[in-house]
Amino acid sequence: METKHKSTYLDTLQKSLDTDKELLTCLIQRKHINKHQSNALDAEWEKNEYKILLIDNEARITTLAKVIKEKEVYFKKFAEQFDKDVEEMNLKYDSTLQKAKEVQHKNNAVNWLMTNAKFENINSDAEGAIEAKVGFYKKLKDALK
Repeated sequence: METKHKSTYLDTLQKSLDTDKELLTCLIQRKHINKHQSNALDAEWEKNEYKILLIDNEARITTLAKVIKEKEVYFKKFAEQFDKDVEEMNLKYDSTLQKAKEVQHKNNAVNWLMTNAKFENINSDAEGAIEAKVGFYKKLKDALK
C-alpha cells in the first residue's frame, strides 16, 4: 500500500501484511505439495497425520486470508486518514499554533498541551516525528474548539 507521507506505524503494518501474505502463499503451496504426495503414504499413522495436516492447513489458510483482508482494509483507511491529517496539518499548523499561544492563558487544556509539548521532537525530521506532530496538531485543534 502506498501513502503520500512516511509513517513508521504504516511501515510496521506493511511489514506485518507482507509477512502474512508470504505465509499464505507458503501454506497454499504446502497444501498443493501434500495433496500430490498422499498416494505415497502407506502407514495409517502417516495417513492420519496427512489428514490432520490438510485440515489444519485449510483452517490456517482461511483464517490468514481473512486477517490479510481485514489488515488491508484497515491499512487503506488508516493511510487515507493519515494523508488527510498531514495535508490539513501542513495547511493549518502555524495558524493553529499561533491561536493556541494567544488563548493559552485562558484555556487549561491548551495550556497543558503547549506546556508539555516536546517541540524539539514534534518539529524534528526524526523517524516518527510526523506522527507526533499530527497527533499534537489534532489534540491542539480539539482543545481550541
